[in-house]
Amino acid sequence: MQESAEYVVYAIRYAYRISHHRIAVIGASQGGVTPRFALRFWPDTRTMVADYVGLAAVNHGSSQNDILYPEGNGPAFGLQLRTTSRFIEATNSERETFPGISYTSLSTTHDQFVTPDGTTDLRGPASRVANISLQDVCPDNRSDHIGIGTSDPVAYALTINALTHDGPADPAAIPSSVCDRTFMPGIDPRTFASDLAAFTETATATIAGAPVHRVEPALKPYVLARR
Repeated sequence: MQESAEYVVYAIRYAYRISHHRIAVIGASQGGVTPRFALRFWPDTRTMVADYVGLAAVNHGSSQNDILYPEGNGPAFGLQLRTTSRFIEATNSERETFPGISYTSLSTTHDQFVTPDGTTDLRGPASRVANISLQDVCPDNRSDHIGIGTSDPVAYALTINALTHDGPADPAAIPSSVCDRTFMPGIDPRTFASDLAAFTETATATIAGAPVHRVEPALKPYVLARR
């Protein structure tokens, strides 16, 4: 994940340079943590980012990983996302959020992979940090860890809200009609079931086929120097 974050740093700098204005970074699950690692250890990127949106981001690790992988697993999927990992500790060191960036962290109470509730939450001033459960907006929402980042209309509406006004997402601004929708825009209901099945099969095979490591990758020298 340290290496992935270095690519994110490059992407932030590149997108900022070609757009000529501050950008947004959006990530789901593991992809919600790597931008925060980038912002933490490359201070120049903080002036380039206006909004961060995390969708079920594993911001403080997951107890599921603690339980499932006590003897090791893939470096990123298994070890670096445990609640006690050095990577998670480094990401959250000193401060979790930075001035000038609006943070929106979205979660679902039906998350089967990122546990317990609240591990996605970020600490920071309420004017710039919003930790929102989909069920806070739509109590009957049933989206799980996969749905929040791929098809859920509430997550989509909150993300767009965060990107289109100053500050993080505002749940009060989401119309109740969003709760009656099944999918976010762009989802083809005719192929959704088969698309989801194909994604799940690919993801499961990739995770199962990953080499097993017993020890979490060491923190890189620049991380140790900047902590």
